[in-house]
Amino acid sequence: MVRRVAGRFRSINVLGAWQHQSMATVELQITGMTCGHCVMSVTEELEALGATEVDVVLNKGGLSIAQVTSPNPLSEADLAAAIAEAGYQMVAAN
Repeated sequence: MVRRVAGRFRSINVLGAWQHQSMATVELQITGMTCGHCVMSVTEELEALGATEVDVVLNKGGLSIAQVTSPNPLSEADLAAAIAEAGYQMVAAN
């Protein structure tokens, strides 16, 4: 599998044929995260929503940044609900 970050697509080999799959990426600002367990909780909720990749930059006591990639666009309301389910608050989505 090859993933190109800048173009936000990845190629996957399915039964010997390469197919290109578009990826949607959004950056979230999250408050209240303080530790690795917080990161794990948020990651699990976002993956349950359909994210295939979640990268979190933890900023203890400040705004943490999560970059979320999925094969389909995720609504801001669904993202906020997933973050709230993990026990934190989404401030903004870019």
